[in-house]
Amino acid sequence: MRKRRLRSLIPGSRNAAPAQESMGAKLRQLLVGMAQMGAQSSEDRSVRTLVIGAAKLARSAGGLRAAINGIAETEQAQIAEAATWMDHEAVAAGQSGRFDSSDLRNWLAIAARAGVAAIPAREIASFTSDEYAALVGVYGLNPDDPRVARTLEAIRKGIEADYSEAEIEEAKAAAKSDSPELDMNELVERLHSAMDDIPEGWMVRSSVCGGDNLKALAGCGVTETFIPEVRFGPDLEVGPGWVRTGNRRRIDIQDKRTMQLYVRNDTVDIAFLARPWVVASRWLEGRDPHRAGTPIDIPGTWPAEWRAFVRAGKVVGVSAYYPWAGQADALSAEMALKVRELAQAMVDEAIANGQTPRAMDNVLARQNDKFTRAMDAAGFADGDFDCTLDFIEADEGLLFLEGGPGCGMLGGGHPCGFAGDFIEAEFEGEPMRWMPTKGVAFRNMDHVLIGEPKTWTPGDRSGAILSWDEVEALAAFEPA
Repeated sequence: MRKRRLRSLIPGSRNAAPAQESMGAKLRQLLVGMAQMGAQSSEDRSVRTLVIGAAKLARSAGGLRAAINGIAETEQAQIAEAATWMDHEAVAAGQSGRFDSSDLRNWLAIAARAGVAAIPAREIASFTSDEYAALVGVYGLNPDDPRVARTLEAIRKGIEADYSEAEIEEAKAAAKSDSPELDMNELVERLHSAMDDIPEGWMVRSSVCGGDNLKALAGCGVTETFIPEVRFGPDLEVGPGWVRTGNRRRIDIQDKRTMQLYVRNDTVDIAFLARPWVVASRWLEGRDPHRAGTPIDIPGTWPAEWRAFVRAGKVVGVSAYYPWAGQADALSAEMALKVRELAQAMVDEAIANGQTPRAMDNVLARQNDKFTRAMDAAGFADGDFDCTLDFIEADEGLLFLEGGPGCGMLGGGHPCGFAGDFIEAEFEGEPMRWMPTKGVAFRNMDHVLIGEPKTWTPGDRSGAILSWDEVEALAAFEPA
């Protein structure tokens, strides 16, 4: 359905009805708050699990040394792979080589060369990995807590048992020499000054992903207003990718999703980009299964966005990005075909220049020989052009949003409406499965709850996942 706009994006405009504004604002406030609490809780668990796991290793002779050696090998593999990747300027210049599939700047450069319209973005700040680590800090670990103190003591004893005193002192000296002196006041000022000339109503994201708050605001299923800011009080406001405390905004540096993705390749600086907040021209109605059983399990409307799935240089599938709200109709079929066309144009442009996207998770997975053989057997060859490319329906037509890693055996790009559409086989005596993501997934299969991976099993695709021939027939269908 086409949703009437109830509020202008012009800064300062406030033409929504008070009751609607109050209801929409409260719901968005709740969703952003839940995203923040969920991220913090997850980070707390991750840190505790890491520390407790290290303590368990420390109780067995050589356990910590073996684990640390394994981490060092992985780090060296990351560094070696990242050293072969081009930066976005080389991609924009049409040079051949490998590039990071998670970096938006690479995909925007390819879209521009292919003549595919995209939502623009400009870099407003960047930080080295050391600067970023200093700004982010460490979550979830209180050394004064008795249980934490006991765990840290177990790790200390394990280190002393596995390493000589000379090795420990050498490690301390190396860590100290590798840690640059940082001016925290200057770093914090850069977070704020980066936002000084960014218009109200814009979003901020890192080069590698959009943050948790951005995802919460973009997919909240509420359209009473399109101004994406959420106020929590007179001195606190959260926007997509930024936070205002007092009278000044700053980049949201502590986003958990950004941290998780950046750590996969922190050999380069992390950049933050500002983009205009584009309002979708079409909205789809549905109930978000992530909210099932909660007080906000209510119908909503979601922007018409699409994800193209690329395997070995070919767009093999397209899915509604919010598949719980998608519908198989003529207009959606027409949009899916157009997404395939635009995505293929971008892929063809990159291939013509000898450019290949890379995903660090897939690279590291190939350190395991058996898993490498399994991926090859399933058709996921090393060096293939695999990726996902996202688009939004806007007043100007379909606009490119962002790109990312392909949907592979390890996950990578989320399968959206293809969730559960597995191919299952046996490999070297063990079960193996993957999602081919072929055709168009207008919505999830009836038995699939997108927020419950246990329900992701093969089933009836009728009315949900159609072949390309069926999609072309549907797009051409004109009701009497």
